[in-house]
Amino acid sequence: KNEKLRAEMTKVENAFSDYRDKHEIQVGLVTELGQKTTEIARLTEEMRKLQEELGALQVSMTPVEDESEAARGLSTRTELVER
Repeated sequence: KNEKLRAEMTKVENAFSDYRDKHEIQVGLVTELGQKTTEIARLTEEMRKLQEELGALQVSMTPVEDESEAARGLSTRTELVER
């Protein structure tokens, strides 16, 4: 009877150890998921800002109706004056 109880106890201890290991892995995965979610949010915001900046640059580079062909490639007042 003692031998049977020891075997059962060993089985329970092994199962407990296995669950503890799985729990530690789960905690690590949840932590990593939180970090990745935060990083994705940060990168999404950065991408939004860059897209806004790109849009503003594209608008600023759009030629005006009466703009000469020579002026179209220039982007600053200094470049226009030098021409």
